[in-house]
Amino acid sequence: SMTAPTMAQPSSRSKGTSSLALAAVAGSLLPFAASAMAANCSEPMAPAECCEMEPEEACLIKDLVSPLQYCSPACQQRFLSLSWECYQKFHVSHQWYTMQSNCDPGKLANFKPSPRDAASGLSGMANEKAGGGEGQ
Repeated sequence: SMTAPTMAQPSSRSKGTSSLALAAVAGSLLPFAASAMAANCSEPMAPAECCEMEPEEACLIKDLVSPLQYCSPACQQRFLSLSWECYQKFHVSHQWYTMQSNCDPGKLANFKPSPRDAASGLSGMANEKAGGGEGQ
């Protein structure tokens, strides 16, 4: 009975070491991934995903309603990436105007229908509006 535990010990020790090494590697990667995600949004040039949108409306930046409010770099990127559908739905609203003037003062955003939308006839509406919309 004394020989069985000592024979089993080396194999369980090597198995323990390899699973321990795996756990150490996985454990060291997990905090890195979590801290990288958390750190991204606190960086000066945080990605667009860090810009919080209105819970009820994914086209509108959360609480950006005053011309005096700061638009973060993340929200500037987010505004530039908004869809044609968002533009169609909100470009005449006060909140959209505020978002545009705060997040895109140079009017770099160029909202155009996707090929799918153009095929469904939305491009006709855009062409009509394009004539009179620029000078306002």
